[in-house]
Amino acid sequence: MKPNDETKKNSEYIWERKQRKLWHKITALLAVLAVIVTTAAMILPAITMEKSPDQTEEPISWATAYKPGYEPPQENLFTAFSSMVSNLMAAPQAEEPTGSIDFTEHITTLTVEVLQGDQWVPVADATVSSGDSVRVNLTYTIPPGVVHENSPTIHYQLPAGIGLSEASTGAVMNGETQVGTYTISEDGLITIEFNTDFAQGGETFTGTIGFQGTITAMGSEEGEEIDFGFDGGVITVVPKEEITDLSVKKTGWYESSVQAIGWLYHHGFHHGGDRRAC
Repeated sequence: MKPNDETKKNSEYIWERKQRKLWHKITALLAVLAVIVTTAAMILPAITMEKSPDQTEEPISWATAYKPGYEPPQENLFTAFSSMVSNLMAAPQAEEPTGSIDFTEHITTLTVEVLQGDQWVPVADATVSSGDSVRVNLTYTIPPGVVHENSPTIHYQLPAGIGLSEASTGAVMNGETQVGTYTISEDGLITIEFNTDFAQGGETFTGTIGFQGTITAMGSEEGEEIDFGFDGGVITVVPKEEITDLSVKKTGWYESSVQAIGWLYHHGFHHGGDRRAC
């Protein structure tokens, strides 16, 4: 073999080896980028398309919580991914969760709004009608030592007569930080589980849980009460206004010039305080 041929072969071998190493580096880099992009897509909030006001859908439920002095932990990829998995695994519960605290006695405020046309209007005299679409907010204050890292879950059973059309689940938000998850089952069981870092220490905090629902109680002339189980937590249900009576009136007339007698009938109905003639 000639020296030149051997040198050429060595050069080609070295060049091919360098190319293989370069290709391996590029492949590894692309693999790392793919992992980063996939992880980011799973962690970052979903990008939603802009909608016109007519297309915007209102949430059917929501929840917030505030603890004085609470500072959210610095989130890394691992904690963000773990939080995301926990949220995805959260499911509406039909039974009272084991070890959960009933927070009925800690509810401080009930606000109810009724849908009139396309506007939510506060109810007057805590009175609603059967079949009304309502928006309800329950505000609570958890005293010290009730919720802590070893007991992070609370629950509340809505009374009969008000309900959701479907089960709902979502995040409990402290500003822009998620501090827990909640579920509201179709039978009205509200369950809230707080993150360990929020529950840790057992300090007092306040929160609000809200939802859109329907008054399912039939109501009565005297008013049927829905009792939410705490002071001031009572609303009264009355029946929907319907046609209540029908009146018929007959008047006669006589025309002497033609010696004719005629009759005129009037009928009308009474509806919600207004008498209308037809």
